[in-house]
Amino acid sequence: MKILTLDIEMAPNIVHRWQLYGNDTTGLNQLMQPQEMMCAAYKWYDEDEIHFMVTRKYINDPVSAESEAHLWEALDRADAVITYNGKKFDIPRINTELIESGWGPYSPFAHIDLYQTTRKVFGFPSNKLDYVAGRLLDSHKVTHSGHDLWVACMMKDPEAWALMEEYNKQDVVLTEQLYTKLRPWIPGHPNVLLYDENPGQLSCPVCGGRIHRRGERQLATGIYERYQCTECFAWSKKVKRLDGATVRQ
Repeated sequence: MKILTLDIEMAPNIVHRWQLYGNDTTGLNQLMQPQEMMCAAYKWYDEDEIHFMVTRKYINDPVSAESEAHLWEALDRADAVITYNGKKFDIPRINTELIESGWGPYSPFAHIDLYQTTRKVFGFPSNKLDYVAGRLLDSHKVTHSGHDLWVACMMKDPEAWALMEEYNKQDVVLTEQLYTKLRPWIPGHPNVLLYDENPGQLSCPVCGGRIHRRGERQLATGIYERYQCTECFAWSKKVKRLDGATVRQ
């Protein structure tokens, strides 16, 4: 199973405002430059290399970063994509960048959004990536100057872009490590055995590791053999039931 972890960074909207306080609304005729994607970092789960791409508007010469073509190809190859709040943020903005650049749709993939898992399954005081990674991994995002870094990158400052690349890549590292930590807790995780060369082997459907029987699970449809993985500790059950009623309410 090809699993891709990714994270993007965006340039801000540039608008004309009459005041910096109150409820002053911003009309479309005040939008001087719309928000746009600046860069993306991505990594395959079974590889060490972290790829980094910069959109055409912000790339410098000599070109050291990858292009939209590389990102599209990675998404097209992926069976599953891991993000942190990517369903609302990263993927829609990537799609916007791709269609505006003339690209067609990439092939479908399973989307594992870890932000949704932390919100649904746990009760952390904050669900921000930096906080959750600090609690579970004892690791954090790269420290930077905030908005000033984005402004410097928009001005194509080489030192700013070096820090942006480090920052973007570290987010991918944190997201991937957090995925490994959260994997047995993720609701509806894709069944990795469907991509296995030996689909008949009794293995963990979450990580492909060894499993051992841990009693039975009773559901509305019947009673099933229950298993737990010895590697990631995820629970699973056999599809074929042991026993069950022929009718139910």
